[in-house]
Amino acid sequence: MSQLGWVDFSSDERNKVKLVLAALSEPGTLDELGIGQIRDAFANRLFPGLSTIQTRAKYFIIIARLLRDIQNGKAKKPKNPHLWLEQQEHLLAEALVRIHGGVENGIIGAESIANGGVGRRPSSIYWNGLKTFGIVKSTLSLHEFCTALAKNEHMPYIANSDHQEGKDDDVHLTKRWIELPDQIDNWQADDNLKISLSLKEAEFLKEKISTTPEVEHSVLAQILRNGGLAKLLPISSNETTAVSSLVLNFDALACLLTRHESISERCKQQIIQAQSFSLAMEGPHIRFNILLAQANQFTTLVKTLDTDFQVWLAEVKRLDIFHSKCADNWFSVLTGSRINPSSRTFVECWCKLMAGDAKVEQLDELVKKRAKDNKQSRSLLNKKRDNENWAGIRRLDFRWGVSRKLLADIEGGLNA
Repeated sequence: MSQLGWVDFSSDERNKVKLVLAALSEPGTLDELGIGQIRDAFANRLFPGLSTIQTRAKYFIIIARLLRDIQNGKAKKPKNPHLWLEQQEHLLAEALVRIHGGVENGIIGAESIANGGVGRRPSSIYWNGLKTFGIVKSTLSLHEFCTALAKNEHMPYIANSDHQEGKDDDVHLTKRWIELPDQIDNWQADDNLKISLSLKEAEFLKEKISTTPEVEHSVLAQILRNGGLAKLLPISSNETTAVSSLVLNFDALACLLTRHESISERCKQQIIQAQSFSLAMEGPHIRFNILLAQANQFTTLVKTLDTDFQVWLAEVKRLDIFHSKCADNWFSVLTGSRINPSSRTFVECWCKLMAGDAKVEQLDELVKKRAKDNKQSRSLLNKKRDNENWAGIRRLDFRWGVSRKLLADIEGGLNA
C-alpha cells in the first residue's frame, strides 16, 4: 500500500504547544480525519512517558543531572534558573557534537547550533517522561520545578538508586525530588559525557521503567521485565534480517508480545485493542485518499487505492474487526482519556456502516463530511494537488518507532 503519516496548554501548556507544532512539522503527520487524539490515548497506555520527538534514552539522565546541578547550587544562584538550564542545553549540544562528530544520531540541536542553538529543548521534550518514570517526583511544571530547586539549593538531598532509606530520612522526603543512578561531579567533562548509556545508567532506566507502578503494564516495561527484546524473540541472535522484520513495525511487535506467556494480560489486551483500532481506521483513510485522487483526476492512483480497499475489506471481514462491541472495546481501554466527542462519533458511525455492509458511497459521504468538519477550509479535499505523492496509507505505530530506538539504547547499555 501507499504511505500515509498520522498525527500523533502553565509553562507546561506552552511547551506542549511547541511539541505539538514540532510533531506536526515532521514529514507525514496528516490527521485529516481527526483520529490523532484517539491514537495518542492508545499510545499513552502503550508507551507512557514517550513522545515522537524523543531521540535518545541518555537525555533522561542528562536532564536529571542538570536539574540536580540547579538543586546543588551549581547554577551559582542564578536569578533565572530557567535561563541557566537553557544555556546549559545549548552548551551540551555543542559538546556532544564535538565529542561524537557525525558518528552518533539523535543529538538534539546538532543541526541548529550554528543558527542560535537548540530549538527544541531536551528538558521540554523529556519532562513528562522524567515524571512518568519517577526519575523526577513532582507534579509541578518544568518552570515551577526549576524555581523550587533554585530556592532550595541550600538544602540539597542526594538520592540515588543505591541509597538505603532509614527512619532518619523521613524529614528529607520532600527533598528527594530527583533520582539518579550515581553522582558524578564533573559529568559534563568530555571524558564523562557521551550520548550512549553506561551500564549503571542503563540499569537505572531499566529499573525505573519496569518497576514504576503507573507504567508496569506498558510495552516498554513488559519488554524490560522479561529480559529485553532480544530475549523475547524466538530466533537466534545471528538472524539479523528476521530480527529486523519482527520488530520493525507495531503489528509485528503485537504478534510477538501477545503470544508470549510472560507478558501481562493487561498489556496484551491494550495491544490487541490498539492493533484492532489501527486496522479499522486504515479503511476510512483509504477512502479519503480515493476521494482526493478522484478530485484531482489521478485515475491510475484511484485504481490502485480501490484494490487496496478491497484487500483491506477482506482482511477486516476475516478477522471480524467490526463486531457489535468493537468501538466499546476500544474506548473501554481509553477510559479517563480526553477524546473529542466528534472523533468518537465518527469512529462509531464508521463501525456501524461497516457492520451493516454499507455501500462505498455511504462510506465516502461519511469520510468527506468528517474531513471537512475536522479541517474545514484547510481540508485537502478543498485543494488541488500537483502530483500523486501527497499522502498514502500506513498503519499506526503508537510511538513504537521512537520506543524502539530508546529500547535499543537501554539494551545496548546493559550489554556494553
